[in-house]
Amino acid sequence: MAKKLIPKMEEVKSSMDKTKMNPTEVADLTFVQDPKCMEAARHLGDLSASFNDQCNVQVISVSCFDEEEPQVFVTVSIKYATRPAYAIVPCSSVVCLIQPPDIVGVAESITGEVSLGDVPNQYVIRFRPNRNGVHKLCLKINEYLAKEKRIVFPLNPVFIKRIAPGPTACIKSDRMSKPIGLTMSKDKIIVLTDYNELIMLDKNGNNPKVYKRTTNGHRFSFTRDAAVTPDGCLLMTDKYSILKVSMDGKLLKEIGCKGNGKEQFNNPFGITIDENTGKVYVADLKNHRIQILNRDYSFFDSFGSKGKALGQFKQPNGTALDSQ
Repeated sequence: MAKKLIPKMEEVKSSMDKTKMNPTEVADLTFVQDPKCMEAARHLGDLSASFNDQCNVQVISVSCFDEEEPQVFVTVSIKYATRPAYAIVPCSSVVCLIQPPDIVGVAESITGEVSLGDVPNQYVIRFRPNRNGVHKLCLKINEYLAKEKRIVFPLNPVFIKRIAPGPTACIKSDRMSKPIGLTMSKDKIIVLTDYNELIMLDKNGNNPKVYKRTTNGHRFSFTRDAAVTPDGCLLMTDKYSILKVSMDGKLLKEIGCKGNGKEQFNNPFGITIDENTGKVYVADLKNHRIQILNRDYSFFDSFGSKGKALGQFKQPNGTALDSQ
């Protein structure tokens, strides 16, 4: 019976006009064996529902946004450790844990929310840290735990949204032209660095004393900021150096010179003194770095370079320290 049907089926098929048929399914993908195509596809990544390979995590960017509550977004990519390709896995297969600094002895991990980024091989991790410092970011892909990455938050990302208004005062003086830096001594003397001048006022902003040069002859040039030392003097940023000046306007010490080496400066701007260690932090504007000096003003360390990546600066002009 079957043998009789075969010729009949062939006859029916040959009489059919296939161009008039409306198929319910259309295949849009065609697989070709082309080594060049396969090599190009590696740049997009390898799609895998089950991941069992070693990988490296690369932190691309860290952003902080304040909407209804402060949140941090970390963009990362995952690359295979054994081959030059990105790993693309479902978000459901990725678990992210953020370990905050263990300040009080016990630190609970924060679980990050993982979503796909704008680029196919990137993932965005969203979480809300509750303190500053060095955080450890760990990605677990299925059962494989990738090597941890460290992320630094210099300031607490949990912002205070509203600050209650308090009493304010406005200091006006015809002697000021371009006031930039402001600090106050322990005996309540207000100190202003006014570009090429040093101005001191009482706590009410009156009785100004203006110094265009120190009492022993050093002329101020591009003075931008000042900090009060533990012994009650001033450290001021000058054009290519740091000046130690007494409260009566006498130059006691000049630190550094023009250059980009150790203890050399190019338009130093902001300056801060650590009350606990005595170390001095200077924003070295045109060298695009932060220099750190010891208590005796010798060179201790520096960090930063020109650029837009993490740890790089573009003309830093201020410094500040928190309680830690």
